[in-house]
Amino acid sequence: MSPPSSRRGSQARDRVLLAAVVLVAFAAFALAQSRMDPRLLTWEAVDTWFEADAPRVYDNLTERWSNFRRTTTHPLFPTLAYTPNAVLTDLFGMEDRRAAFLYTAALGAIWAGLMFVFLRLSGCRRFDAVVFTALASITASSLCFHTIPETFGWGSISIVTALCLAARANRVPVRWPWAFLACVFTWGTTLTNVMVAAMASVVRRGFKPAALITIASLAFVYAYWGLQTLVFPSSEIPFGQITQKGPLLTPESRGAWVVMRSFFFHSTVMPAPYVVDRPGAAKWPILLVQSSSIGSGGTLAVIGTVLWVTLFLSGLWAAAKRVVDRPLCLVLVGSLVGQVAVSIVYGKETFLYSLHFVPIMIGIAALGTGTSLRKPVLALALLMLPILGFNNISLFARSASFMTDHPELHHDLGKALDERPDDPWPRRESVQLAWPASRGFFLGWHALGGSFSPGFDTFTISIWVLDEDGRIVATGDDLARSDIREEQHVPDPDEPALSIQTETPYYTATWTALAPRRFRLELEPREGEHHLALAVRGVGAQPGPLRRLERTEEGILANGRFALEAQPRAKIHVGIEGEPGWLGAETGAERVESPGGWCWARVELAPGPAVVEVADLVQTGFVDTYLFEIGTDDD
Repeated sequence: MSPPSSRRGSQARDRVLLAAVVLVAFAAFALAQSRMDPRLLTWEAVDTWFEADAPRVYDNLTERWSNFRRTTTHPLFPTLAYTPNAVLTDLFGMEDRRAAFLYTAALGAIWAGLMFVFLRLSGCRRFDAVVFTALASITASSLCFHTIPETFGWGSISIVTALCLAARANRVPVRWPWAFLACVFTWGTTLTNVMVAAMASVVRRGFKPAALITIASLAFVYAYWGLQTLVFPSSEIPFGQITQKGPLLTPESRGAWVVMRSFFFHSTVMPAPYVVDRPGAAKWPILLVQSSSIGSGGTLAVIGTVLWVTLFLSGLWAAAKRVVDRPLCLVLVGSLVGQVAVSIVYGKETFLYSLHFVPIMIGIAALGTGTSLRKPVLALALLMLPILGFNNISLFARSASFMTDHPELHHDLGKALDERPDDPWPRRESVQLAWPASRGFFLGWHALGGSFSPGFDTFTISIWVLDEDGRIVATGDDLARSDIREEQHVPDPDEPALSIQTETPYYTATWTALAPRRFRLELEPREGEHHLALAVRGVGAQPGPLRRLERTEEGILANGRFALEAQPRAKIHVGIEGEPGWLGAETGAERVESPGGWCWARVELAPGPAVVEVADLVQTGFVDTYLFEIGTDDD
């Protein structure tokens, strides 16, 4: 047994190293934040940063009366988020945005410090703990989500705290109040994170005491949540949306293999991100890595991946051989399995949740330093540091400058309205029209007068009334409400309308859902000298960027996925909104592209009744429309 003076000296050195780790991590994350575009905190860019809810979380940090509905899964987040930020702004007079970024960098620093403590408690030597803490801090997950306001910073801190207690229990008994507080902390930050604290209790105490502690801690979380609503009244009850199916087993997750690929590889070694349009993502496209290939970030990413796999497998080998702390190994491996299971069934972009499992994987990889293979394991980790640093920092910087590098992708409807106030603008108020049991993204939206969007945040098909010279006489969107009569056919009161008929002085239009993502318009003009046309635009009932339009033999193809066909065959013109005389332009273009989403098509229907069908040709159920991949140094 070491003499007291020796232990005190060892603890003093640990404290010095811990302080250094925290300060360096804080400076590094603060520096990385300086590369982030401040527009990522605005609602125009919601989900743009790998699906992060940065605008909502920023509002939660800075405004007590903001929407705290995510307490359904993060019950104590209002207290953890708003309180420290209020101290910075109210007591120290700091500006909101600066305080939010300072708070975020501080969370990253606390996380790095706790990683160092956990690694030391798990048996790593000082140097080894510093190396693996540095490795954890430059993972793709840490760089991308310790630099922007999100809920997962606290979630990851709660997991590492529970791991610290699990590691400490190998040296000294951990009393039940600490286990109780660990469960409260993990429940409170993200409900599923309690698996780590509960696993530690099961391994150290047995099932029955662990179950009692876990249940009691949940009761405490509910009680605290009830008091919390007095201060944050918009907080919703934990598990309140447990039946919501939106994020469960979504096509965008691409299946178990793709989820596990992102889980084990992309969270550590950043691949080349790609850019997609996604309904609900406001006015900017979004960055993703879910479908990126392993090592797609370039040569360094390939080398880094090989090193990471070797390092991680050495840790699994150490856990399997039980040459290190067996109870801690059970907690780490059990928690990893639980996180894999959650990731497979929940979420679209696995990378978004990666702060919840990267500490566990780093902890497993570090187990190899407790074996006879310490030197080669440490050599691998040291070799990974510069490789991972160059690859991840480079791709992080390219991602952070995405909005600056591609301003043309901003679909700014407000700016267009200001610049072209005299152009016809479709109505926004709309009702749902869809095939029964359709997914939310694939509901059609029908506006008064007959305008129709075939999906959430897609584009709108408006009905225009033209004179003999092709000039606009009226549109379905500017007719007086008193001149419009509509009738909905709703077979099931719990489902959207199956068809809607609209009668106006100029036409009768009936939109009908034929199947999932397939709709038909029956359009019959009134007698008169006018004729009808359909205007296809990225505005209206469900506005979305219309970046590409092309004429086909049957009609038009919008954004490479929606086909519109008219019978009898119609005369079609395509172009870019805002160009001189675009409203009545007769173009011969076969295909047009607009990075900002301002393509238009005018479908001039033949005299008499017409039938138009609109269908989504992408049958996989994905809602994303791929745009391009962020470049790498190998390009």
